[in-house]
Amino acid sequence: MPKVITLETLNVKTIALFRLGDDSLKLAARWELADATGEIWERGEDTFFETMPPQKPIYDSVGHIIGYQEHPENWHELTAQEANTLNSIFSRAENELSTRLLDE
Repeated sequence: MPKVITLETLNVKTIALFRLGDDSLKLAARWELADATGEIWERGEDTFFETMPPQKPIYDSVGHIIGYQEHPENWHELTAQEANTLNSIFSRAENELSTRLLDE
């Protein structure tokens, strides 16, 4: 009889918050999925954007756009409230670091 494994623990290992060139935010979350014994069965990274990057065009052989590439399934768009919260956190971190590092 095959053993049934239940993946029941999601551990978010790291979260990194970036400000992109257009001043929008990007959050990258690395995660692991483990069973009840703590054995890791899957690892991954999901990315959350304040503004999703534009889809890349798909061209035919003569250079006409015939469609657009879908975003990867592990890309997500932040809600306005989530983006506002992260912008506040990012700004506070910038201010605290600037005060501490530049005013010494």
